[in-house]
Amino acid sequence: ATELLAWQRDALAPRMRRARQTLRSWPHAAAPHGLHLWLPLPAAWADEAAFVAALRSRGIAVAAGSHFHIGDNGSVPGVRISVGSVDDEALDAGLAAIAGLAAARPEAGAAAG
Repeated sequence: ATELLAWQRDALAPRMRRARQTLRSWPHAAAPHGLHLWLPLPAAWADEAAFVAALRSRGIAVAAGSHFHIGDNGSVPGVRISVGSVDDEALDAGLAAIAGLAAARPEAGAAAG
């Protein structure tokens, strides 16, 4: 189990570095060797369901942050991005699409899908 955990940490670290670099224009949270990155959405994307749907229409799956919220005080719109489920080429393409969509206005993002 210890060897598997060490292998996973080593495999995920470069992927997370690429994700953090690609999404550097937006605040985000992630552990250096983690499997997921949390991306709060820009104010223009207050409707996280619309952001998730726009990505889904492009073949990119992310999870709405509200699915992971605990408590009654509301949540900041955002998404959870997995960096471990696809090959490097698909990861880079997906991250670029996420960055591009985050930079777009929702109407423009929906129209481009």
